[in-house]
Amino acid sequence: MELTNICLEVFAAIVVFFLMVGCMQFKQIFDYASNLFIQMQAWNLVMLLCDAVTWTLVLKMRHEGGNYVFALGAFECAIFIAFYMMMFTFIRYINSMVSAKAPSSVWVMRIGAVISALAAVSWCVSAFNGMFFRVSAGGVHRGPHYWWGQVGGYLLVLLILYLIFVYWKVLGKDAFFLLSFVVFPFAASLLRSKLGGLSVMDLALTLSSVLIYNFVHVGAARVAKEQEVVLGETQMKLMTSQIQPHFIFNSLNTIYYLVEKDPAMAQQAINTFSDYLRVNIDSLKSTKLQPFEKELEHVESYLKLEKMRFDDELEVNYDIQTREFLLPALSLQPIVENAVKHGVGKKPGGGHVNIRTWATDTKYVIEVEDDGVGFDMKHPRVSMEHSIGVGLENVRQRLKSSCNGRMEIDTEVGRGTRVQLILPIENDVCNIQLKDEKMCGWKRR
Repeated sequence: MELTNICLEVFAAIVVFFLMVGCMQFKQIFDYASNLFIQMQAWNLVMLLCDAVTWTLVLKMRHEGGNYVFALGAFECAIFIAFYMMMFTFIRYINSMVSAKAPSSVWVMRIGAVISALAAVSWCVSAFNGMFFRVSAGGVHRGPHYWWGQVGGYLLVLLILYLIFVYWKVLGKDAFFLLSFVVFPFAASLLRSKLGGLSVMDLALTLSSVLIYNFVHVGAARVAKEQEVVLGETQMKLMTSQIQPHFIFNSLNTIYYLVEKDPAMAQQAINTFSDYLRVNIDSLKSTKLQPFEKELEHVESYLKLEKMRFDDELEVNYDIQTREFLLPALSLQPIVENAVKHGVGKKPGGGHVNIRTWATDTKYVIEVEDDGVGFDMKHPRVSMEHSIGVGLENVRQRLKSSCNGRMEIDTEVGRGTRVQLILPIENDVCNIQLKDEKMCGWKRR
């Protein structure tokens, strides 16, 4: 029986190991909940390996003799510590899934932490006083208060069931997979008495983990696919919002008058305009992050054309403190266009547009500020028209899906508008720090 249990534990450990490897390969598209799943399997792996060692020591003591009592007690404690840590991590796993869609239960987390800690400590103490289990030359035996030692596990199961059933609608069909983490071990405990001491509890937990892994893997793939579809739709929106007829008309009109007034400047304007259109079209074909330097060049081309049209009514200031980072294509130009068209362009006498960048230890910040007319954020309809008209909403969505970034807007009627694009340097989606421009296939001209 010992040899059979050793083989079962090792087989389950191999399965769990490959589950962890599979999760780590898709870590970039996994969320915080899936990272907790990896932690849970790490504790499961520890439990399985310790259990296999325990059965090995029992087998050696029975057939070869020797005194492994202390080692047996130590590994038995490790089994229960790993078990309770795995159960508590599973509670955190469910709670994180709930918190992504609705307010979660903080008190469940706290109670689960206390129960897990007390239960683990109690089983460790039992190695010395034998209240839950005792170790002898014949192996591991139940103590006089063994069933009291199961209370902690039952309470954690009740907390898991509470989270699943209370948030059943929030979890949706995923709740069935999560419920297997309770149902399978319960069925295994009923079978154990009829299987003559065969170790099936750990196998039941592993089988449940396989089902949950499939849910996590398929769910992550589904999210990635949805992001790909959203990105494609966003690119189509960009086609209509970035290459706008009014801008093309105004630029061509400016070039038309410059041909007679200043042919040299007209030639320069045509070259600048062609660069602007080329970068716009090329950017629409790419889903990869691009160097900020390339985005800045594109903005400079746009502002040169607008400067020809507005002349002294448009003043542009640059304060670029950092350049070595990546961002979604065509993220900066819509913000600058918004400042020119809806800010300075509507203000009598024009105004200033300031473009700044800086970095902290955790993020890069791009700020575009104008002293134009501003708008009222308290009126959603006006704000929404303002955002859609220049592609701000597209930028917001692409920042979130491409690099977990965000956009903050501070505006007031008559005072102007300040927009910040905030890009976390490292996150679950990507790393935006530009370490090698050659990797992006682009160099500044």
